[in-house]
Amino acid sequence: MTTTATTGADAPNVGDTRYLGNHSTIPGATAFKNSAGADTDPTGVTLRVKKPDGTTTVYTYQGSPGLFREATGRYYASITFDQGGVWTWKLAGTGAVAEAAQGFFYVQEDLA
Repeated sequence: MTTTATTGADAPNVGDTRYLGNHSTIPGATAFKNSAGADTDPTGVTLRVKKPDGTTTVYTYQGSPGLFREATGRYYASITFDQGGVWTWKLAGTGAVAEAAQGFFYVQEDLA
């Protein structure tokens, strides 16, 4: 599975760490692929996002809050980062494509 986050110029990469400003909104898209390497829709898709304060939100395809299907095998969620610190995520597909990916973002708090 490949994971891509589109963030614009305000979110520079430093190694594998993505730094964002507080209140940034980033769309991310992930491609699920079958064993032949073709984009394939999983039977179910969930995204768990944990804020620095420990609050976890679970996004589901065709649920609320939602993940959205961009194309076959490609899903995204728009998440507003409203706290500074380390945010973690885990995206999982079930059924037709049972695989998962996880990672983190670091959000820098606004300077007042």
